[in-house]
Amino acid sequence: WGAPEDPRNQPGEPILHAQQWLRSGWEMTDGLRLQFTESVRMGSGDDDLSRIPLGGSTPYVAPLHGAPWAAFLAGDYLSTELSLHGAIGNNHEIGLLVDTVLLRDAERTGKTALGLLLGIGAFVDLRWDEWFMEARVGYAPDTGRQTSRPHLSALIGLGAQIF
Repeated sequence: WGAPEDPRNQPGEPILHAQQWLRSGWEMTDGLRLQFTESVRMGSGDDDLSRIPLGGSTPYVAPLHGAPWAAFLAGDYLSTELSLHGAIGNNHEIGLLVDTVLLRDAERTGKTALGLLLGIGAFVDLRWDEWFMEARVGYAPDTGRQTSRPHLSALIGLGAQIF
């Protein structure tokens, strides 16, 4: 059930949750796009195996650029990301983004207090024929739990379309 000293992990309790997400964009001018991503999750009886990992830049977590990958485990949260994408030539993009997360019990003490987390970042998405590369860097200011200092993160992804 996860960390045994965490009072939120109660074996035998039924796990119920509801989750919703949205991704939307608006082309402001030719080659400039504003994109908004949002997700919300509320649950009951969650343990560390059913909570959503939050932090970092990968598509496998609720994003918080700058924070370490899966720095938080969230049962209840509201996550938003606002990003500005600029075209470079026909196949490449660069951009800036801001993440905000409203998270219940960020300190993992079993209390119901809400905490607000912030991450800012930049990215580049490059594409050549079937090959692509995406790089992201992020900065998360002090969140209290993160040993009272800001965090930096970077992610580089390489790939090819094979079909």
